[in-house]
Order: sequence, then C-alpha cells, then structure tokens
Amino acid sequence: YNIKVTQGIFEAEKINTHEQFFQSVINECGEIAGVVIAFGYMTNTEQMHDLNNLQKIIAINFTGAASILTVCANYFETQKKGFIIGIT
Repeated sequence: YNIKVTQGIFEAEKINTHEQFFQSVINECGEIAGVVIAFGYMTNTEQMHDLNNLQKIIAINFTGAASILTVCANYFETQKKGFIIGIT
C-alpha cells in the first residue's frame, strides 16, 4: 500500500502543548490521512486508592485523550476527510 507511518511522543497532561505538537506532526508529514493514538497511565493496585494518583490517571487517560483527539478531529474536519483510532 506504500503508506508512510510516523510515530511521536507527547505529554498528555500538558494540554496547552497539544496544538503545537499536532502542528509539528503536520509540518513533518504534510497532509495526513489518519491518526492512531495509543497511550495511558495506570498505577499499581495500592496506589489506586491515592487521590493524587487518581487525578493523574484522569488527567492523562481522559483529559489528555480528549484534548489531543479534539485537536486531531478539528484538523480532519477542515480537511473533510480522515480517521481517528484512539486506544487508551
């Protein structure tokens, strides 16, 4: 199929950097056909009861995912095409 695939690393908790990160992907790749996002944060069972860890889990797995996926969706909406696969 001759499809170029690129991977990158971003800080899910730093939602104020998501637009800049995605723009850097566009700059590197040019027009993109789709996005596959796979990330998440989990602690061990003992730490699950710590509210600070709970906040971190929510910040990364929910808020971070919602933020970067919104940036991606906004791009694809302007392109009138594209796909998103999110695995968290």
